[in-house]
Amino acid sequence: MGDILRAYDLLNRTFRLGLTKQQLFRAEALFKFDFSAQEKFRTDIRKNPEQLMAEWEFRSYLVPRTRAISQSARTSMRQVAAEVAREVKAR
Repeated sequence: MGDILRAYDLLNRTFRLGLTKQQLFRAEALFKFDFSAQEKFRTDIRKNPEQLMAEWEFRSYLVPRTRAISQSARTSMRQVAAEVAREVKAR
């Protein structure tokens, strides 16, 4: 399972969106299509949703921010981080 599909699945569970696997696969396919167009993939790959779904997956990783976030954003992030820590601990 690629990172984008994992992220969509996590959002689906976290926000109780009730999306089906088919809807998650569709969102992943559309993301891959948009990304492949942005990155100027060969047309034969870009225009073939079945090939994009079956043969390509999106991988991501965390990197340090290039620019510090504002103090107000940090305050909001601290609150969210505390909520997430409580949720993770409860699992």
